[in-house]
Amino acid sequence: SGGRGYYLGDEGGGTDIAQQAFRAAYQADDGRAEPTALSTLIPEYFQCRDLQELLIKVYAHVYNRHQLAQVSKLVGQAAAAGDNVAIRILAYAGHELGKAVAAVLKSLDLTNVPFPVAPNGSVFKAGRLVTDAMIARVHKTNPRAYLTAARFPPAIGAVLQALRDLGISMDDRIFKNLESSKGIVVQ
Repeated sequence: SGGRGYYLGDEGGGTDIAQQAFRAAYQADDGRAEPTALSTLIPEYFQCRDLQELLIKVYAHVYNRHQLAQVSKLVGQAAAAGDNVAIRILAYAGHELGKAVAAVLKSLDLTNVPFPVAPNGSVFKAGRLVTDAMIARVHKTNPRAYLTAARFPPAIGAVLQALRDLGISMDDRIFKNLESSKGIVVQ
């Protein structure tokens, strides 16, 4: 569910968080929204005097999409320091991620069984600021769902999917081999 990329739907992902942070900073700067530390943190991160200089550089394509998405990390920093705007942005991200999980649970008819939800990705470095909102949304669909650590990193999930696509059935031997190779970094 979701995962359609930064342009067509990255709800709850890093790019979405960064875009919300930019909007919040600019709206606070011109008086349309409440003040936020993001108004200072964002231009500092890009080594700009202010948000106006950053605006000019963004539209001059000085920064690429990946560089702009890094602003999501600043949201985590601001939230950890108590910035209410940043806290709301992360809670919204958690809610959106929870909607995606809930959609999958509904489509698989797993709405009333204990079900592990394993958050994975850099968005979850913000911890409970994201996961509390996510699991609260998931609980509206399945009150028995629970958060747990992922058994494998995402790269191993890709390997498992490739094996399934090749028609290879999963057995304990495959899982044990994958668990023993978790230290291998795939790049």
